[in-house]
Amino acid sequence: MANEADTRTRLAPGDRVLDRYEVAEAIASGGHSTVYRGHDTRLARPVCIKVFSPLADLETGDGDTGAARTSYQHFVQEAFALSRLTHPNTLRIYDFGHLDGHAPSGVAVPVQVSEFCGGGTVTDLVRVEGAQPLEQLARIIVPMCEALGEAHALGLVHRDIKPQNLLFTLVGASRQPKLCDFGIAKWGGEAAEPGQRADDTQLVAGRRLAMYSPSWAAPEQMAGELAGPAADQYSLALVTVFLATGLVLFADADLYESYRRRRHGAELARAALEEAGLPARVIDALAQALALAPTARHDGVDALAAALGGVVAEASPAASDVVAAPLAAGTAVSAEVDSAVWLSGPPAPWRVAEHHAGASIAGRELRFAALTDGVADLDLGGGATLRVTSQPGAGGRPQWHLRARGAFIAPAGGRPSSAIQLDADGAFELVTPQRIALGAGHLSLGVATASDRTFPLGDQRVAVDGPTHGGVATWALIDMGPGRAAYVLFSPAPGASATRPAPRRTPRGAR
Repeated sequence: MANEADTRTRLAPGDRVLDRYEVAEAIASGGHSTVYRGHDTRLARPVCIKVFSPLADLETGDGDTGAARTSYQHFVQEAFALSRLTHPNTLRIYDFGHLDGHAPSGVAVPVQVSEFCGGGTVTDLVRVEGAQPLEQLARIIVPMCEALGEAHALGLVHRDIKPQNLLFTLVGASRQPKLCDFGIAKWGGEAAEPGQRADDTQLVAGRRLAMYSPSWAAPEQMAGELAGPAADQYSLALVTVFLATGLVLFADADLYESYRRRRHGAELARAALEEAGLPARVIDALAQALALAPTARHDGVDALAAALGGVVAEASPAASDVVAAPLAAGTAVSAEVDSAVWLSGPPAPWRVAEHHAGASIAGRELRFAALTDGVADLDLGGGATLRVTSQPGAGGRPQWHLRARGAFIAPAGGRPSSAIQLDADGAFELVTPQRIALGAGHLSLGVATASDRTFPLGDQRVAVDGPTHGGVATWALIDMGPGRAAYVLFSPAPGASATRPAPRRTPRGAR
């Protein structure tokens, strides 16, 4: 039977939240909240509406008010934490507030509004498709490592990494993984302001309060010890084993037996992963991440990402096997028209090698880079790389997330950080950790017409032709300046043919 708080906080289809979000249907319910699919009436986009529910103890003083108050604080903390996280593979929060007319005792009912992820969870993926191949494994886990790395840098420990909390949003025909549900996260350090952090869940009302998922928790969590970033690393390694093998290593109903088996977690993982045929480097990395002692694990989740990403990169075809034409990814210059250089569009196959020597145009080395599942890695030279991620934004306009590796990045004249986000043309700067300038770049989204999309490149213009731009859903150009590379970024539209579009030769003087 639903308690009084559940009844008061339950929303019905058609209800309006925070004056702009219309409830469509309830899609999930847990101990701390109910989740609804909704619609943003102002920006015409789907949203997820998450409403805090266990208010009865707080309002009446009955039951375990310490646990209820801590749950309430963590729900509020989650909203502030998500607002600080900018990685494109972390769930984006849109709004936060309190419901009207649902708390007669004076305790406001908090509500979060976030992006809607309609692609299911990692649990759904494995249930439907089974164990995943190495390349797909890396496309899910490497972004999760990067998302966690940003959270850890802010002093935020997730503490509840599990397959159900790794969602997918649909970007065209591909799935983009999203880390969500920071509902029991621990936020310390100076990044969180007073009033935005929840009380310590280790001791509430004079007793220990266990907040973790037994099958996926690190051993220190089960022992009631403080959980740091190494706990998230352990849980993510368990999720990786699940993706690679379909096995839940610690599915024991008995908590003591589950904890005891964790003493042999590395050995159990090795046996399962060797049977699945994973490379030795990946197995070693996961085994270390599953060490019983937190100090014996990797220094950070970056090591796990490097092991997975490195193996996939080695397995990719060599550049000489992919292209043979004069431009970076096989694209040929079809004609010169005044100051414009007309290109025939991206080559087949759509997944192309990014790092080739290309033709020199306007003093730049022109290269093509495919956005695979919305992501491309660009070699900037000097040991620095730029990870570019495209994702849908408001009104369907792409948002671009630029993350530097081996350097810091800043909007022109702004403060350096690990990543920036742009939704329009914009300049950026790269600096070393010692604040030494490495160079500057510019993101251009181009100008589209019925027949082409044109980008500025120095004193010239580069245009990609074709009525539908070669079946491409996303185009952008990153220009690193004279004497360096200029990258044309592209991704195929859903259902687009993987064949190379026929080049269109434009006569001189057409523009």
